[in-house]
Amino acid sequence: MYLVIFPEGTRYNPELPKVIADSQSYADKEGLSVLKHVLTPRVKATHVAVDSMKSYIDAIYDVTVAYEGTVDHKGQRKVAPSMTGE
Repeated sequence: MYLVIFPEGTRYNPELPKVIADSQSYADKEGLSVLKHVLTPRVKATHVAVDSMKSYIDAIYDVTVAYEGTVDHKGQRKVAPSMTGE
């Protein structure tokens, strides 16, 4: 069995400035570094999941995926690949 959690709640999307602003505001309020290219994880759900399954867990893997070539010739961020391959 495996469980995949995206603690950011959603993927970083420059077309959703409110999501980015909320993430940066949360980081600032919590005394965390304000991130510019990713969203600040909100780890409460991750903590609950790990805590409730700790007797069943052999390992936890933290994976961050980064893509190169995400900026076009005008310096604008390109649309990220979808999780479903569409």
